[in-house]
Amino acid sequence: MPKFRCSICEKYYEDGKPVFLKAHPFFCSLPCLIDFLRFKEVPPVEHERRNGHKPSFKSPYEERFSYFLKAAHIPYEHETRVVLLREELIYVPDFYLPNTGLFIELKGRLGPRGKKKISAFLDEHPDSLLYLDKQSLRRFHLI
Repeated sequence: MPKFRCSICEKYYEDGKPVFLKAHPFFCSLPCLIDFLRFKEVPPVEHERRNGHKPSFKSPYEERFSYFLKAAHIPYEHETRVVLLREELIYVPDFYLPNTGLFIELKGRLGPRGKKKISAFLDEHPDSLLYLDKQSLRRFHLI
């Protein structure tokens, strides 16, 4: 299994698959992930706010992750931001953390359309999106 170094505590750990599509960052534990979500400052991303949006979760992953953020006292917005990307792609990330400017995307399964949007976002704003797949959510006991 590949070895990764935690971006917060710098301990090495083994995992079958990286937590993210890109090579950075990685976390060895849930407390390190929480520290990242609370304190990571990212470059600003130009986006628009969706008005009149009521939280409705498309998946149980999103709903459970919102409970996790509430329990960790991490302020968040659910699907309230719209980001315009190259090739006229419109992307609405699952979560936005206003204290840090970080966007979060959760996927149980990533299809071609979702992969195209996430890849375009990461190409334009590599440090501003945290992508968590089903395996990552299980690893941190969030599902």
